[in-house]
Amino acid sequence: MRSPGDRLHNLILLAVGAALVGMAALSGVLGGADFVRVSGPGVGDVVAFDANVGVPADLPTRLSVARTDGTRCQLDLAVMQRVHGSLVVDAATSDSPHVYRLHWAGAHSSLDSGDCGAAADIVASDSVMATLLVATGGVGVGPEKQVLPVYLLRHTPTGGE
Repeated sequence: MRSPGDRLHNLILLAVGAALVGMAALSGVLGGADFVRVSGPGVGDVVAFDANVGVPADLPTRLSVARTDGTRCQLDLAVMQRVHGSLVVDAATSDSPHVYRLHWAGAHSSLDSGDCGAAADIVASDSVMATLLVATGGVGVGPEKQVLPVYLLRHTPTGGE
């Protein structure tokens, strides 16, 4: 015959087992999220602004980037959207934090002395890329655009580099 202590012991084992299974499942989900985040936009991906899609109001309006020659320039999200500008990912590091080499094409990236010009090769940080992805709605053009929501889990719009 079983004692009340055996039943309590079995309930405790069941609770511990359920907690371990839950933690393993959560770990798998978070690990998968990191994998997708790390694989984010790849070489050849296009990050294009669409005049019909507004830039979210909680994003910084200007982002500071460096040209590949080291000189600084500004990406003004509203200007880039108005001129239907786009960026192509030319290279991306696999190490965290990621660094992206992008090719900008559009009439202007900014309307002041910080303008990157109509075309420029620039270097952008992981946070700048995340902001660009939020501003454009993802990678690709038109109906082929792919949203990368998991990539943006750690994005907190704060501006700058």
